[in-house]
Amino acid sequence: MSAVLGIDPGASGGIAYINGDDVVDVLSFAKCIDSDVSAFLAHYSDARAWIEKVGATPQMGCVSAFKFGMSFGMLRGMLIAHAIPFQMVAPTVWQRDLGLIEKGRRSRAAGNPTGSTDSAKKRRNRQRASELFPGIRVTNAVADALLIAHHARRCSQKL
Repeated sequence: MSAVLGIDPGASGGIAYINGDDVVDVLSFAKCIDSDVSAFLAHYSDARAWIEKVGATPQMGCVSAFKFGMSFGMLRGMLIAHAIPFQMVAPTVWQRDLGLIEKGRRSRAAGNPTGSTDSAKKRRNRQRASELFPGIRVTNAVADALLIAHHARRCSQKL
């Protein structure tokens, strides 16, 4: 089983590294700088990365959208610089795979596949990540990264 990195881009996201069945390490973007992220990726360059395919939304202001795009681009650039192969995965794909949204359910608001509030969605994802990885202190920052990595591991096992 190869190692995977799950990446939830954005200032409030994070990275999770899983090797086999164990979560080896997580990094929250909340209190780190770019060199911390680069060092983390360099340390785990044996992995294949799955990065959430996201974009700016109409609710974001111009400055927020620009910062978000810069962060996303920086992460992709770091993966390339560290020769880490990666693929992007849409939020609805990994969320549906993990039973976090129902198949065929329509979005009530743009960018929100479940129609739930952001805080309810974060709470649901944090709870699911805590169930899957009981030995890890799961925060909002790393919950989605853990779930993306878990999805990547499931997909790798199917191959």
